[in-house]
Amino acid sequence: MKKNYKKFDEAWKNQAFEGYHSWKYSEILSIKDQDARENLLYERKRRLNKEWQWIPNRIKRLELLNQYLRKIEDEVDQYHIQLEKKILREIKRKNNLITDYNIFIEVGLWSQKKYKKLRIQELYENAFFTFQYSRLIPTPGVGFRKAYKEHLDFRNSNWNEVAIQDPKHPISLQYHCHLLYRLYNNYPLAWSDIVEIESVWIDVKVDYQFEREFRIGKIKIQS
Repeated sequence: MKKNYKKFDEAWKNQAFEGYHSWKYSEILSIKDQDARENLLYERKRRLNKEWQWIPNRIKRLELLNQYLRKIEDEVDQYHIQLEKKILREIKRKNNLITDYNIFIEVGLWSQKKYKKLRIQELYENAFFTFQYSRLIPTPGVGFRKAYKEHLDFRNSNWNEVAIQDPKHPISLQYHCHLLYRLYNNYPLAWSDIVEIESVWIDVKVDYQFEREFRIGKIKIQS
């Protein structure tokens, strides 16, 4: 990171170490302090993007990253569907223990080589950015095929918002997947952070919920 970005470095390292959502919504901070903390990262993003130049190799790397992220979208969708089918079968089973469930997906972005070269330990030993990846996948069952087709039509649209803002932009002709769009539109990630992604880690967690009714039958009380 550049010397004049020193005031952003600590915030960037801390969010990487804690995870973006945990860092942003820290329970020990007021909403005002949470906003101030996040604004620091968005100011970092604004300044880095202002200095960023779209040279040919960066444009090409973004195209390849987009293909890579689109493949991840497909794989996550399929795994999510198969996992949910398995859970639903378990719920229907006699004497099943599960009452309800939630599937959570977290994505971690890594740039180990980049940050190792910069000698920033917090950023090469951890994902430099993690976020919760909510999926609007329909639940398997009646009407699933139609609903999933609508989901794919929505997901596989061209999400290149840059082209809408500036039709003559160097990346305006690219066909962006939904996941790439989320990276540059929903989070304080600069183009330099995104283009220099080296690997993506997917963490899938299931939150199972159990409910048992406490029934009291007739009780005979001896006097």
